[in-house]
Order: sequence, then structure tokens, then C-alpha cells
Amino acid sequence: MMRGVTFSVGVLLVTLGSLAAVGAEADEAAHVFESLYGKELQRVRATAAASDDLALAERLLAAAEQAKATPSLCVLLLETAADLAEGHADGQGVAIRALEALAQADPAKAASAAERTLAIRQKQFAAAKGEAKTAAGEALIDVLLAEAKAAEEADDPVGATALLRRAQSAARSIQSGRAADIDGRLAAMAHAAQTARAVAMFRERLQEDASDQEAREKLVRLLLVDCNRPARAAEYVAGLEDEALRENVPAAAKPLADLPEAQYVPLGDWYRGLAEQAPEPAKAAMFARAATYYERFLQVHTSEDLQRTAATLALEKVRSAMAKLGGAPPAEAATASAVVPSSGVIRPGQWVELLPLVSLPADVVSGTWKRKDDALSITEAGKETVAMLPIVPHGSYELQVVFARTSGKELVAWLLPMGEGRGVCLTLSEGGGRASGLELVRGQFANTSECSVKPGVLENGKAYTLHVKVLMGRDEVTIAATLDGKPYLQWQGPASALALHDAWRLPHAGCPGLRSYECVDYRRVRFRMLSGAARLLRPPGSDTKATGPASPEAPAEKPSPMVLKPGTWVDLVPRIDIQRDVKGGAWKCQDGELLLLEGYWSHLQLPAVPRGSYELQIAFTRTGGRQDLPVHLPVGASSVMLNMNRENSAGLGLINGKHAHENASSVHYGKRLTNNVRHTLHVKVAVRGGTAAIEGRLEGPDKRLVRWQGPISALSPGEKHQVIDGRALGLGAHQARITYHSVRLKMLSGEALLP
Repeated sequence: MMRGVTFSVGVLLVTLGSLAAVGAEADEAAHVFESLYGKELQRVRATAAASDDLALAERLLAAAEQAKATPSLCVLLLETAADLAEGHADGQGVAIRALEALAQADPAKAASAAERTLAIRQKQFAAAKGEAKTAAGEALIDVLLAEAKAAEEADDPVGATALLRRAQSAARSIQSGRAADIDGRLAAMAHAAQTARAVAMFRERLQEDASDQEAREKLVRLLLVDCNRPARAAEYVAGLEDEALRENVPAAAKPLADLPEAQYVPLGDWYRGLAEQAPEPAKAAMFARAATYYERFLQVHTSEDLQRTAATLALEKVRSAMAKLGGAPPAEAATASAVVPSSGVIRPGQWVELLPLVSLPADVVSGTWKRKDDALSITEAGKETVAMLPIVPHGSYELQVVFARTSGKELVAWLLPMGEGRGVCLTLSEGGGRASGLELVRGQFANTSECSVKPGVLENGKAYTLHVKVLMGRDEVTIAATLDGKPYLQWQGPASALALHDAWRLPHAGCPGLRSYECVDYRRVRFRMLSGAARLLRPPGSDTKATGPASPEAPAEKPSPMVLKPGTWVDLVPRIDIQRDVKGGAWKCQDGELLLLEGYWSHLQLPAVPRGSYELQIAFTRTGGRQDLPVHLPVGASSVMLNMNRENSAGLGLINGKHAHENASSVHYGKRLTNNVRHTLHVKVAVRGGTAAIEGRLEGPDKRLVRWQGPISALSPGEKHQVIDGRALGLGAHQARITYHSVRLKMLSGEALLP
């Protein structure tokens, strides 16, 4: 039996290679599927036993993973796997996995796959009993809430409301902690439906009479405040008599980076005024907008003057107001909330107590830890002791820690994340009290780094309060810390200058952590987002086992993309979102680098859409394999792949329908690309009218050059690479493992959008 499985997968891989080369169509995929699995599918469907159906479904699911480069075959494999498994109670888990993969493989089938998944979850909930009923109910609620969100985004409030009511019913029947959140969403939906009717009415009035000032102003206010859509509101401000709306709405519609410093505080003040007058469901969003402008001002305006003081006080008022709306108490209050939204998403302004959320031993990295009430203690000294705080911030945040070292003279430290794979350690009492500071800064430890406090002595048994702010800017980060209310250290510079030592790595990149060499009592750890959002590794009601960090839920309005102008280099690796950008293969962001771990055909879409001429520098090390290394290059209205392959050649493909090794751009070199050696690929794409010039140079053990010039219309990427948006940059590989150290982009003309 195993010999037959191996044969089928082997045949499949060979066939996939030929299909990828010629561009498989649906009928070819069906022919391949029939030749490999047709007879076996007939046989298992003819039997009453479930075991053979499920065995084949599992094999088809595994084969689909290998067939991602040929979408038609991949979809057929997944659909058949779901069909085989869905009808059996023991196979519902396999069916759900197949349906989830199907939604990713073919977005056109995502809606129907979601409906089938929902039906399975509903059956599981109806059949479950006891504790299994609760778990099945929570799984059903997850799907219902996701579908409700999709309905909201599709402007279907009726459908969203129906789904939320089903979720509400399930939540109440199992006494879920999410019941209150669902009630709130239903109330918000009712408000949204009322707002949508009002927006439609005022639009109709304006269509009938463009001079209707009342209709125009009310429409703008509805879109701006109730809908939280300044960009849409800006479409109707022309001709408004209200001067404040006419001037502020277009400014609010612009990205923060496009506004001058002088506009941040006025916009914050204006949004604060809007929040105070807004209907209850819209207040939080307006206060959050106000906070964003104040925070941005404080990031760029570093002078300790009256303007900064006024903005700081205004920001504290906004945060206090946000806390009163249902978040945690303001900073000066004595307590913070240990209750977080059931989604596990932490929004700006909400203080959360983290120590009660730490799971022992799941979050222990090393050393001996003990819990007493809601406090944590290190009970064994003399060795590296680290624990993870189970939250992943995306944006600016602050951490407030009350602690006491109870023995020894050595360090007490905190690991501070700064996005995927990046971070720094704030250390007190390094070297027995010789210094405190940040480490590693440009590779230096606390006693020698440019952010160092000497001496850095701590008294044993004394309770200290450390307050740290990490402010994430576009190109730099600011870290400021106070100790017992007094300024202690501050550093500002590029995030790339900061790093964590390998010995301090946490299981989940992006989490903060606690570290020491001595016995320490951590009595309190409070956390608050200042901008962006954070997600708990284990939302309330989930399994106690640590799970991988996820990005926060998308905001109601997608943020405007950053615009990269000519002359500035930007590294795209820190901007990669694995869930969003991976199109095939197993990829991972770690320690500021991008790792391709495995995959038959692997594709990753880089978060950059260049519009014009540009340069690209890719520093990489191939750590395994000998196959193709393509780079997807947008060129005007088309795109092309620059490929280094196993045939010891490099070239561009397709050109006039011919692959890289077949056309005039192909360059043969006598030496293979060396594994485990760092290389840098330099690419220049110059666009002029309907023509383009492309140069590629590889610097490493030797140099190779690809040059081509001609009409853009001659270029195309080939079907197997069309999983990447033709407008975006992309990386790929065929049966290779690669570490991308950096992927740097600079525009020469035009601009690039960085989502």
C-alpha cells in the first residue's frame, strides 16, 4: 500500500513539472487527476466504509500542497478531498482543512467554502455534548463572526445581522465570554444600518440639488464620524459653507507622513471635539483618531517646549476618555484591567494586566518560575532565566513593571519587541551594577552601548517601578524609560541598529519578555498600546497552549499605503506579513530576515508596488537545493521574472513567450551558485515610454550580468508565477531553501506604494 502511495506522489511531481512548464488548463488538470486517482476514487465511493474515503482524502490534501503551482489541479484535489471527508463524522476535520485551503487557492470559491465550513461547524455543535459542546460552540462562533465580518465588508448589514444573531444564540447556550462582545456588535450593526439609510437619503438629496447645504454637511459628518471614512467624506466637501469641515476633512484623508508637523495637533484637537459630540458608537473611533495625531506630533517634535507639553496633556485626556468608554483606567489610576476583549485584540488606550495571562510552564523559556496570586517570581539564581509575555504588539506601546530583586547583584532585564523579528533588551544592573542600558545597540551590550547609564545599581528588596515607552516611527524608533517616576534613559535611531542576542530568543517573535540572572519578584506588568493594535497569543477561552502570534484584526478603514519617493532606500523584509504575502511554500520572518524553509514551487509577494524606474538589492544565502531562484519584476504595465537556475544560467522570462534559457537575455556562467555563501543581487529597471532596460548583477564569489532592452509589450512572467500580483515585486524558488537578509528598494523615478 505504501509503495503505491509513493509511486502516485512521484508521478504527480513529475507531471506537475510538465504542467507548470506548459501552463495547465482545467481540462488538463482533470485529465491528470483522472489518470492518478480516477480508479481509486471510483473504488472508495463504491464502498460503505468511511476509512478508505478518509485515507484518500488525506492523500489528496497532501498532494494539493505540492500542486500549488498549478492552481487548477490544486483546486480539483482540494474539492475532491472535501467531498470525500465531509459526509463522515470522523472526517469533518479533514474537510475543514481542505475547504480552508480551497478558499486560499481559489478566491472565487472562498464564499462557498466558507458556507460549507459553517455547515460542518453547525453539525458538530448540534451533535456535541458536555465539554465538547463548549469547544464546538466556540469554533462555530469563530466561523459565524468571520462570516459576519465578511458580510459587513460586502455592505450586507442584513446578512451580517443574521449571522451575528446565530453567534449570539450559540454564545448564550454555552455561556461564552464573547456574548457581551456579540451584543455590542449587534448594536453597532443597528447603528450602521441606520447610518447607511441616512447616507443614502442625503446622497439622493444632493443628486437632486447640489446646492443643498444641509444635505451636504450632514452627509460629510455621517461619513466622517459615524462611518469613520474621512477619504469618502472628502469627496463631498467642495462647496461646503462650514470652514472647519472644508479645511480639515481633506487633511484627515491624507496619510500621516504626507502632513506637515504643524497640522498634527490641530487635527488632534479637531477630532477630540468631534469625539465629544459624536454618537456613542462612534466616540471610540474619533478619540483613537485624535490620539494618533497627538502621538505623531510627539514622535516628530522632540523639543521639550510648551507645544510638546500641551500635546502630552491633550493625549492623556484622550486616553482617559477612551478608557471610560470601556477600556482600562487611565495611566494614573491604581489598577489596570485583566479583562480583555474575547477577540484577544488590544486597541490603543486600554491598559491590560499581563502577569495573570502568563501560562506556566507554556511561557517559560528557561529557569525556574513560580506564581503567587497574580505575581511571578524567579526562584533560582545564577543562570539565564527568561519568560515570555503572551502578547504581540504591532505599533507603539508602553510597559509598566513593578518588581523587586530579592538576591544577588546581577541584572534584571526586559525584552522589547519592535515588529516581526526585531527587538532590544533593556537591562538594569549589568555587571553587578556597573551599568544599565539598552543592548544590543549596534552590537554593543549595555555597559558599552551608546544608551548606557553608569552606575546601574539596584537595591535588593526594594520595589521599583519601571515605565518604558516604545514609539515606532516610519524610519526610526524611540525608547524612553523612567525609573520610579524619574527619567532614566532615552534612545532614538533606526530599528536596524537594535538586535536581540540569540540566547534571549523567545518562542514567538514579536512578544515582550522578562529576563534575569537573580531571584526577582515581578509584582505587576501593565501593558498599553499607544497606536496600532496588539493580539494576545491565547485569547480568552482558548486553549492554554501557546499558539503562533497573529496580526491584529484589520481596522474598519484600511490604512493608506506609504508612498516611497525617489532617492530613498527602504528594506522591504520588515514590512512582510507572512499570512498576507505568502503565495506558496513555507516562509518565516525571523531576526529581521526572511527565511524560505521549504516548498516545491514557492512564491512570496513583496509589499511594494513600484510605478516607474527603480533599483533592487537582494542580499541572500541559499542554504539548500540547486533549483531556480526567480525574482518578479514589475516593468511598466507588464512584468517579467529574472531567474538564476540550475542550468548555470541567468536570464529574463518570458520574452516574446520564451523562457530565460531560450531567449537573448540568457547568460551562461561556468560556476554554480554557491550554497551557504552570501550573495547580493543588484537589479536596475529603467522604464521610458513603451520601452524598458533591465540590468542584473550578482556579486558573491563571482559576478554575472544580465542585460536586456526592448519593448515592454514583449515581457510576461509566465503562468506559474502569476500567483503574484503583476504590479508588485516578488520572490520565488523551486526546491530551494533560502535566507533573505534584506530586500532593499529605491525608486529612480515615479513612486512606489508600500502597503
